[in-house]
Amino acid sequence: MGNVFPDYPKYAVWPDGYYMASNESDVGIWAFDRSNMLAGAAATYQKKTLNNRNFGSHATLVGNFTVDVTGSKLAGIRWFELRKTGSQIWNLYQEGTYSPDSNHRWMGSVAMNGNGDIALGYSVSSSTVYPSIRVASRLSGNSLGILGDETNFITSAASQTGGNRWGDYSAMTVDPVDNSFWYTHEYVGSDNNWRTRIINFNVVPEPITFGIFYLTLWIFFRNNLKNIL
Repeated sequence: MGNVFPDYPKYAVWPDGYYMASNESDVGIWAFDRSNMLAGAAATYQKKTLNNRNFGSHATLVGNFTVDVTGSKLAGIRWFELRKTGSQIWNLYQEGTYSPDSNHRWMGSVAMNGNGDIALGYSVSSSTVYPSIRVASRLSGNSLGILGDETNFITSAASQTGGNRWGDYSAMTVDPVDNSFWYTHEYVGSDNNWRTRIINFNVVPEPITFGIFYLTLWIFFRNNLKNIL
């Protein structure tokens, strides 16, 4: 690999090859000869360097980091989307801080699919909540800077004690076939050991509650009662 150090590698399996993404000066994309590797034969690879997922009319980058929401050490997730059109410089398109309650949210990973939908995964914990794996998301047409209600995929059976690392990082990736999201993160099992949960999901519109539905229906009949009679 020459003078390139492929940090934080992430791997994918596909019928035509093994793939790896790595954190270099840009993003390194590696494709390996799967057939020869499975046969134990000499194998080659190809590499391409990318610096953004591109929509044709614009290029987009999404990212996140943990912030102190209140100034008194409440961890929340600050997420953002940068956009670039043609030769223009990168500009901030939208951003938001996700912290809907008094629980800590941290160790996040965010991605955007080919539809422009965004999914953010992270750990949640507090003095009363064991570390949980949760996801918040938004459809491309939703109001800018706003994530929808979160989904809790799993809650740990215990809290980690005696260590100073928590999984190192989490990973949110996009399925190239159906634009669904794959999320991997850590939790603690009933045996008090680390475990990894792999989650596949789609971003869907927020459901309409029955209360809102009936209220809307009542307003419609009230305003149109004369015409109906």
